[in-house]
Order: sequence, then C-alpha cells, then structure tokens
Amino acid sequence: MDATQFACWLQGFAELTDKAPTAEQWKSIREHLQLVFTKVTPPVHFSGTITDHPFRKFFPLETTVTC
Repeated sequence: MDATQFACWLQGFAELTDKAPTAEQWKSIREHLQLVFTKVTPPVHFSGTITDHPFRKFFPLETTVTC
C-alpha cells in the first residue's frame, strides 16, 4: 500500500466511525504512516569491470559526451 492508498483508507475509516481511535490504534496508524511516507531506494551494486557493465553495448568506452 502506498501513501495515497493509506491516506484514502484512513479517511474512509474516519468517516465510518464516530469514535476516536484507541491509543493502540493511533500507535499502529503512526507506525504505518512512517512506513508509507519514508521512501527508501535500495543500493545498487555492480561487481565487475566497467567493460563488463551491461550498458557498455550502448555506450562504448570511446564514447565522448559533451554538453
């Protein structure tokens, strides 16, 4: 579930009940919000030489890039 989906679920939950969440429910909501709003990009690792890299077929070593 992403952040938008969770926010929509939480809004629906709030609309369907007239009671405030319990302390335990608030704790669970806060924990879930922390998960969905914290974006973590996993590290990318490549072991080998630059000549073995899969992109070498598109960008040969002789390629010069100028801006």
